[in-house]
Amino acid sequence: MSTPAPSIIIAGHSHIVSLGVPLKSPNRIYEIVGLGIEGASDKVAGFTGKWPRENVYWNELAKVVPGKTIALSWQGNQHLSRFMFSPNPRIDFVLSTNPDLPLDEETTIVPELMLRELFRPSMEQLEKTLKRLDGAGAARILVLGTPPPKDDDSFCRQRLGKERTFAARAGKLGVDLASIELSPAILRYKYWALLQNMMRETAGRACKEFIPIPLAAQAPAGFLRRELWADDITHANRDYGKLVLKDLEELVE
Repeated sequence: MSTPAPSIIIAGHSHIVSLGVPLKSPNRIYEIVGLGIEGASDKVAGFTGKWPRENVYWNELAKVVPGKTIALSWQGNQHLSRFMFSPNPRIDFVLSTNPDLPLDEETTIVPELMLRELFRPSMEQLEKTLKRLDGAGAARILVLGTPPPKDDDSFCRQRLGKERTFAARAGKLGVDLASIELSPAILRYKYWALLQNMMRETAGRACKEFIPIPLAAQAPAGFLRRELWADDITHANRDYGKLVLKDLEELVE
């Protein structure tokens, strides 16, 4: 008996790993693969290939989307790669969708619009990709929310040197990873929430659906629940992925 073709294909950037999709193809080709999560529905598969993602990945994805629901995980670490280290002078901002979040008035308060401009190029790329997949014949396109930040500075600091993005940025700045000031956890949360808002807005402009992260994945203060952390600064683990898959399957059914 043949294996049924998947009706949902998960694709995109590094957060697909928590959903059981290998970041790089084990066969060094662009291909649809089964999910490496026990109990995952055979209606859901992943699309993988070369990392980092280049134009050819999206070209190859476009070939397999006709008639499928595409669950797209788009970037999601822009805020940390840019603001994990506290800038000098330190900054804060008022998140327009949650203005009651704490504000450090001893910092330079910048307008949300300024931060939106920093993140705007990645949203323009997302919108272009959504239109590309739509034009290729995808039956439905879902933009997945990305995991919220972790609120333990000591955990993050221990792992800074193991991650090339942060090690390279520190080297460029000429600073010591052991002592560099990190952006406060609540500020990292606000950056993340702003990104989710912008992804929702971008999906809306392209007439696509934004799927926020499962409520069960967030601790009361909004951060990623500890038991769902992967052993790095930015990613969630496969228990988080199971929550997302459950939501995906229920939504499509």
